[in-house]
Amino acid sequence: MDLPGQPISPIQPAPPVAPPRPPELPKKSPLKAIIITVLVLGLLGGGAFLAIKTFGVLKPKSTGPVTLTWWGLWEADSIAKPLIDEYQTTHPNVKINYIFQSQR
Repeated sequence: MDLPGQPISPIQPAPPVAPPRPPELPKKSPLKAIIITVLVLGLLGGGAFLAIKTFGVLKPKSTGPVTLTWWGLWEADSIAKPLIDEYQTTHPNVKINYIFQSQR
């Protein structure tokens, strides 16, 4: 407390307080993490194998010959024939029938 007639003492800052430290977590065994990783990778690999086996992603299914019918309104036979022939040479299982239709 300051008495009258005495100089006013400056306010001293409070000493710095160290922030509280978070509690230390218990150490985990690396073996447990390795086992979990191997199990997860095994499940993912098994799932991928089943998906490939079931849906045939790697091997296309042979469906036999396919016949398509193209009904044209504006393309004459002379225009459509070369396109059909070119497509059928690269896709031997596909047969395309072109039918010209009247616009009326």
